[in-house]
Amino acid sequence: MDGVPIMQVYPGSAAERAGLSGYARRNGRLVPGDIILAVEGTRVHDVDGLRNTLERYEIGQTVKVRVQRDGEEREVPVTLQEVQ
Repeated sequence: MDGVPIMQVYPGSAAERAGLSGYARRNGRLVPGDIILAVEGTRVHDVDGLRNTLERYEIGQTVKVRVQRDGEEREVPVTLQEVQ
């Protein structure tokens, strides 16, 4: 599979503020969250590709992140923050 699945979204994180979602338990089943497909039009295929792409941008900058959610693609603005 292409893209980077979001495993968990931490409270107060840039991902949470952008409305992204990670894996969740529904009706006793684990269901996948969003899958990051691209950042500012640059496709990402794995975690290393995502990391390398994000390194081009500055903390505080807002980037367009294309995600797949429930089989549909959408673009979400994410304001980058330093990882704690």
